[in-house]
Amino acid sequence: MSEMNFSNPILDRLVKGAAAAGAEQVCNVVIQLVSVPLYLYCWGVDLYGEWILLYTFPSYIAVSDLGFTKAAVNSMTISVAEKNYIKANQYYHTTFVLLIALGGITITTIILCMLGLESVNRWLNLNIISNREVFKILLLLTVYVSLFQQAELLRGILSSSGRFALSMSLVAVYRFFEFLIIVTLLLLGFGPVAVSACYVAVQLVKISHLAILIKYKYRWLELGISSTLGHSSQQAAKEMLKPAFAFLLLPIGFATRTQFPIFLIGTILSPAAIVVFSTTRTITNVGTQIIGVVNKAITPEYALAYGSGNMKLVKLIHHKSCNLAFVLSVFLSALLLVFGKLILQFWTHGEVQPNQLLFFTLLLSLITSSLWSTSSFLSYSINQHAKQSVLFLLSCVVSSMFTYFFLKYFGLSAAAVGLLVGDVVMMYYTFKINKKILDESASAFIGSIFRFPSLATLKSL
Repeated sequence: MSEMNFSNPILDRLVKGAAAAGAEQVCNVVIQLVSVPLYLYCWGVDLYGEWILLYTFPSYIAVSDLGFTKAAVNSMTISVAEKNYIKANQYYHTTFVLLIALGGITITTIILCMLGLESVNRWLNLNIISNREVFKILLLLTVYVSLFQQAELLRGILSSSGRFALSMSLVAVYRFFEFLIIVTLLLLGFGPVAVSACYVAVQLVKISHLAILIKYKYRWLELGISSTLGHSSQQAAKEMLKPAFAFLLLPIGFATRTQFPIFLIGTILSPAAIVVFSTTRTITNVGTQIIGVVNKAITPEYALAYGSGNMKLVKLIHHKSCNLAFVLSVFLSALLLVFGKLILQFWTHGEVQPNQLLFFTLLLSLITSSLWSTSSFLSYSINQHAKQSVLFLLSCVVSSMFTYFFLKYFGLSAAAVGLLVGDVVMMYYTFKINKKILDESASAFIGSIFRFPSLATLKSL
């Protein structure tokens, strides 16, 4: 117990950040579990199905910020660590203006498209939600996405100031607050338009809260129209362009990795095979989500350490997080190997019979993907991930091609092997890229990742 000295500020931030991220993840899971039966009870299957179709819309326009939000948060964090607050203000206000411009373009485009299409509800095969309601819902959801991006930019101020735990706690609090309002609206008999308006209203409250908190607690950020005009910079936009574009590639890669195998399985094998693959992958992805909680917490710490020039700390965070990811992934894989079959049968009421080779291969993919994805947060956090993002997209394409060519010969296992092939490719290139950033030899780099040193070394920093 003496090694776990929580008075150390770095370890303290990491533990609190991981705890807050974990709480936010639990909050999301609980809300998802409760939401489905609640929506079905209040709206019925048909209306709820139409709402789900429309609610997928934000996921498509979430990339309308072109990756600038994440790139700006990283750049601000590095600048704050360097105590270059003028530069940090430039990154914030430049991105603020960009988000307003991009949001305005997106909203205008949606309005023009809706005005040009007379019967969107018929085009989408909606029988309950009217065309006028579809217009209101899509417009409100577009505004919601734009406001959410501004809130994420403001939340980045907290992370860049070493308050990631607070920022994640606020996300969980407002997510729960939003859910309570939606529950009230549903029970009072309100429909999809009111729920969409709730999303917008909560984001406005969150932005106001964050702005007030930042104005009085984090004085390095200058808020106001004059500050925006004074600090907006074309040079700052140019500096963020490359990492922003690289961030834009990530959701394309993840969509290819997660959705394209489903498409191939459905067209080459059968819809029933999709159910087996999806349910099995969902169970193995639980391990990935648990490890992802830790990865969220280390992101701002990388940028803060890198910005302050403390490469010793950067190396330590990287090696320890990879150590932890390796141990956790092996442990979780072992648990799932023993209990996974029982969990799958209980969850699906015996409707889905596990494919042992598929399950085992997905568990191997869990270990390899946990290693490279955890390591990749180093380059993502300091905006040096351009090459890695391109390679990730290419690895997803290679994985999909492997699945396409071998699926009809080897069945579902080919899809899992395809994911594993992509993971092995990414693990090689991610380690190669980060080894160069950390300026380490291959043997020292690999050895440090698979060695689990004492946490007491944090005390010396």
